[in-house]
Amino acid sequence: MAPPKPTLPTLPPEHRAPPRVILLAGGEGRRLRALTRDANGLAVPKQFCDFGSGRSLLSRALDRARSLSPPERIIAAVASAHERWWSRELHELPPSNVVAQPVNRGTAAGLLLPLLHPHGNEADDVVVMLPCDHHVEREDRFADGLRRAVAAASEDAETVFLLGLTPDGPAADYGWIVPGEQVGPGIRRVEAFIEKPSPEQSAALWRRGGRWSSFVLVARRSALIELYRLAVPELVSVLEQALSGHAALSGTALARHLEADFLLLPPGDLSRDVLEPSRQRLAMIDVPPCGWSDLGTPDRLERWRAAGYRIPVTSEASSSRARLLTAGS
Repeated sequence: MAPPKPTLPTLPPEHRAPPRVILLAGGEGRRLRALTRDANGLAVPKQFCDFGSGRSLLSRALDRARSLSPPERIIAAVASAHERWWSRELHELPPSNVVAQPVNRGTAAGLLLPLLHPHGNEADDVVVMLPCDHHVEREDRFADGLRRAVAAASEDAETVFLLGLTPDGPAADYGWIVPGEQVGPGIRRVEAFIEKPSPEQSAALWRRGGRWSSFVLVARRSALIELYRLAVPELVSVLEQALSGHAALSGTALARHLEADFLLLPPGDLSRDVLEPSRQRLAMIDVPPCGWSDLGTPDRLERWRAAGYRIPVTSEASSSRARLLTAGS
């Protein structure tokens, strides 16, 4: 019989440390490569692009992180191949807080690596996972959802909370959350995930009160790692062994150390491979309409531009779609 899991303490608010925020900034942005090019024609991952606003998506994600925690409690999960961009964006973070992966093996490994990195991590830390490729118009509403999720995770050591965003229409190109029973003010269980539904399905989800999945997670560090141990124990074992005794490594030095192990890892998806098998451990924080988009496809970029955001056109644009200038280009 397995021993009972230890119960982590519920600390009073005045004794709680700020959450540890993990910025997921290692994506390749493959679907937008034809559009996100600098003045020299080099494809730039979208999180480093400003899309004509003057500030990159990563810079805006850093603002969200700083609204919750000081720089020493913000960890950036990046790709070593992108150092030319993240090195100038992350200068205010301690170097030890930049965790670079050598190759992209999907979002499951992308989050687990900074979760397991031993530098400064405690089991009862509240962790906020923030993707760095999102646009938000009403940052105040989004921030309120984050704060409510942090408060909920501070009280509940076992549940993983997701931000569920109120949709502005029946979009078929987003992942959806089907809300279950209410378990607290603005908090509901997760009944199901529906990834990329058909137009008919998305319209039905919209009518029944479905929410867009923001891919923003908030939980105790121990609760997140427990989901991984249940769903993908081999991945946990490989990365724990690779990181053992290497707390001092960060940035590209860490990536070089991990390269052999990462090359053997199969690609893994956080939603499909880790979250969906453990729906009973998930809850959703309801967030009102806040003008959110992950700007993940050319069509979403076009809708964003049509809403009034400026996309500058470079003289070398070679198609009907504008190439997008990047911050610092």
